[in-house]
Amino acid sequence: MEELREAIRATGGLFSTAKAARIFKSVDTKSKGFIDDSQIPMLQLTKLRGEFKTWLAEYDKDGDGKISAEELRGAIRARGSWFSKTKTNRVLGAVDKNSNGLIDEHEIHMLMIFAAKQLGFKIVSRN
Repeated sequence: MEELREAIRATGGLFSTAKAARIFKSVDTKSKGFIDDSQIPMLQLTKLRGEFKTWLAEYDKDGDGKISAEELRGAIRARGSWFSKTKTNRVLGAVDKNSNGLIDEHEIHMLMIFAAKQLGFKIVSRN
């Protein structure tokens, strides 16, 4: 985990030990205590998190900083994908760790990982 923090800092990112630990835990899906080659794509998503949050905020209709099921479905449909209520509920069930029915600041990274791994979405930079 310390190596991850230092690597991110070397690329210009400012990461606390706690933030590095959260990212490491979300990427180390095999719970082996290290990140192997198969997990690198998930780590790369971390770099896109800011852009992803900005894009998602465009669909936050009520401006509360959280994404509801309806807002999530609207965001994905705006990108040209069909997204049913059932699929939306499946996503919320997987990433809504506090079970409040909304995707909040702390659940965005899990949404990105779920979208990439489980839904096959390709998350790329707008630039």
